[in-house]
Amino acid sequence: MTRKNRIITLIDFSDNSETLIKFSSEFSKIIDSTVVFVHKVPGLSPALTDADIKKQEIDIEKGEALDQLKALTKKYFFREGEFLVSEKAILTILEELKNEHYFDWVFVGLQGKGLLKKIFIGSTALKVIEGSELLTVAVPIQKEIFIPQKLIVAVYYKFPINIAQFNILLSNLSEQIKEIEFVTVITENDDEDESIKYLLDLTLMYSEYHAVMNPFKGKDAFLEIMDHMADKTDAFLVVLQGSRALSDSQFKKFLINDLVYSNSIPLIVLSK
Repeated sequence: MTRKNRIITLIDFSDNSETLIKFSSEFSKIIDSTVVFVHKVPGLSPALTDADIKKQEIDIEKGEALDQLKALTKKYFFREGEFLVSEKAILTILEELKNEHYFDWVFVGLQGKGLLKKIFIGSTALKVIEGSELLTVAVPIQKEIFIPQKLIVAVYYKFPINIAQFNILLSNLSEQIKEIEFVTVITENDDEDESIKYLLDLTLMYSEYHAVMNPFKGKDAFLEIMDHMADKTDAFLVVLQGSRALSDSQFKKFLINDLVYSNSIPLIVLSK
């Protein structure tokens, strides 16, 4: 059975939410996708509030949020969209939206105020990245986002990427992606030969996309990656859920703060 593409865009009404809405609209046309715009209301009431009154308060809150969501999306969205406002946890919402007829892409915005790490840890974006089985696109939304022409794929030989999901990603963006670059950081605890072999295998597998490999090693590896990734406005960074890039605290801080947010490079997270 061929599944249709569906984008699930999480909107929190924060600054620059319209940037994410516009990107969802443009991306949906590229991959021939429907879009569901989702907003979670707090749904908070005093502990002793009567159940009927609490439900009425939540219904009012949801109605106001739905009106705001429709107003925000009306300007940018040119296909028939769907809207879902709920007081449930985001991961619960995503689980309930699952449907065998759809291949889902979850779009979530990254907001930066002060030190990004303080708001990213425990945020909606991180919960989705770590807890959802869906392909997730996390984007810094402080400025306009462009459709990628290049994928920079961070790999680690001990955690092979989800080839099936990566191939679906590529098949949908086959006319846009001009190059794939497979990168890895080789530390003193890694097997360098195995690292290089894994890079080479992936490069050969995706040669039709002009794939290249780029290992970084030594004490200045992170600085070299920073320089290499600077001004990559046409690139998206791809990582695997649960891999070293997201599970190791040093790698995660570098990935999120220095690469994704500071350099405004959108992040695609493949599920395990």
